[in-house]
Amino acid sequence: MKDSNIVLVVEGRQDEQFIRSFLDVECIITNGSAVPRETIDYLKSIQDKKTIVVLTDPDYPGMKIRQEIAKFVDKFVNIYIDKKDAMKKGKVGVAESSKEAVLEALKHYSTSLLREKGEIDLSTFVALKLSGTPDSKQRREFISKHFHLGYNNAKSLMFKLNANKISKKELEEALKYNLN
Repeated sequence: MKDSNIVLVVEGRQDEQFIRSFLDVECIITNGSAVPRETIDYLKSIQDKKTIVVLTDPDYPGMKIRQEIAKFVDKFVNIYIDKKDAMKKGKVGVAESSKEAVLEALKHYSTSLLREKGEIDLSTFVALKLSGTPDSKQRREFISKHFHLGYNNAKSLMFKLNANKISKKELEEALKYNLN
């Protein structure tokens, strides 16, 4: 069954072939981190008509593609596959993941409406020990995994939590769960 309301943005032909082996969706290929202007223009033209879903490799170039799209496109959805689930024979990528990993990521997508401001700030991060303590990195990794937000440093995690309208209370509850 084809979902004509979704456009899936991936990095390369192998990613597209892998995705299309089990999903019938329109795929847009970026061909690397230098996203072509034509691709950006197309995404901008459809952002109010279709759901744009960005699924890039869980690595630095994948993050750069997401950032490049975010500069120009206001409405899109990010989905993330954990790096450990996207490795095969020393390679990291969407095409190296499994059908199950992609379908799981689709269940837990994060919406990027970049112009909205949330309630989580640096003081929240410090108070919840997500920044400034020896175990902050582990706590951020738990939160990233709990909310299906991919890999993050403190700044990107704060941004994604706010973009997804995750409240301070939800964050506190998740951390309580981690400590038990």
